[in-house]
Amino acid sequence: MKKLFIISLLVFSLVLAGCKEDVVTGKAVVDFEIGTCEDSDGGIDKSNKGTVSVEGESFTDQCIAGLIIEYYCDNGKALNQNMRCSNGCRDGRCT
Repeated sequence: MKKLFIISLLVFSLVLAGCKEDVVTGKAVVDFEIGTCEDSDGGIDKSNKGTVSVEGESFTDQCIAGLIIEYYCDNGKALNQNMRCSNGCRDGRCT
């Protein structure tokens, strides 16, 4: 879990460096695992907190400094995308 946090923080820092106000920060994709992937919120959904489960690991949507790190599945892989929430972010979802 520490590894995930460090990777997420590094990706967040890189995205934030080129971030403009009120725009999607870009597709910061981190490739975690390949296998059977399930997303409890059905994909990229900033309005609902979800958890991606793949190969015995789980990744839950989270907020960092007003951005949401949204986890989703793509072709059996757990990926994430960092996006800005126009009204803020709380408990893994945009408000």
